Amino acid sequence: MEPKGHERPLLELPTTKSELVLELLSLIPMILTFSTICTSWATLPQVIATHFDISGQPNGWSNKDALWKIAGFEIFTFVAISIMCRFPHTYNYMWPITESNARGQYMLARKFLRLLKFESLSILFLITWTVIQVANSNSKSADITRLILATAVMLISCAIYMKLAFNRR
Repeated sequence: MEPKGHERPLLELPTTKSELVLELLSLIPMILTFSTICTSWATLPQVIATHFDISGQPNGWSNKDALWKIAGFEIFTFVAISIMCRFPHTYNYMWPITESNARGQYMLARKFLRLLKFESLSILFLITWTVIQVANSNSKSADITRLILATAVMLISCAIYMKLAFNRR
């Protein structure tokens, strides 16, 4: 924990190529979500399953307009994390940030946030796709295997970030 009143270094850090790639990759699940909703909208019933139990059986329903809430949340997530990436000096870090480790910690944290953005948006797309598949009776229940795997990938990303951040402290 950093002492009270300790100011972290403010650094001008250019966006790296890998960060730019992650930004562009994050657009893909958003585009897929919007295109999937638009192309299936006419065939969707007015009321669709929007919640599933652990076995994938529907146990909650909403108006099909609920799909647009997911799409809106994707936009919010994209914008919010994009803004947060501009202020790495304000993040909570597991170790003190010093002049000597600030650049490495800030760059790593920004890349990690962008990766989490891509992973989160991908999960939201998978949720949208699953809801539409069940609504159009292409499936009687949701296959939650993909969502569990996507969540596991996100947890692995967190573990890798913590290990790399530890090495750069």
